Amino acid sequence: MNGLDQFKDTYIIESFELLAEMEEMLLGLDEGEADVEDLNAIFRCAHSIKGGGGAFGFNKLVEFTHIVEFLLDDMREGKIAVTQHIIDALLKSVDVISSLVSAAQENKELDDGFGNELAEKLKIISEGGGVIKI
Repeated sequence: MNGLDQFKDTYIIESFELLAEMEEMLLGLDEGEADVEDLNAIFRCAHSIKGGGGAFGFNKLVEFTHIVEFLLDDMREGKIAVTQHIIDALLKSVDVISSLVSAAQENKELDDGFGNELAEKLKIISEGGGVIKI
């Protein structure tokens, strides 16, 4: 195993740990005004996964996670209130990111459209200020 593979393995392990932390924190959110520190912690998990993914060229992972970050950022700034619908969408995003990390771990490519439907939903939520326009 070369040095880069070792770094990749460490990144993968840490990503799964961050995803577990992210999921646990999302499950602990309540509708309405969420604690900004909780939202900051969830954002940091996504941001760390995205940053490491970028370093390894996991472009699909970076693109999808960036959309999640954008929504979380709006929530941190109080532009979008926490609703159960948004929590559910973010929990689904954890599953998508987990699949993308698993694919990276196995050096596999997922279908081009993998995660696109959820990504579009997250964008619509952000653009609508939390109001679902579907």
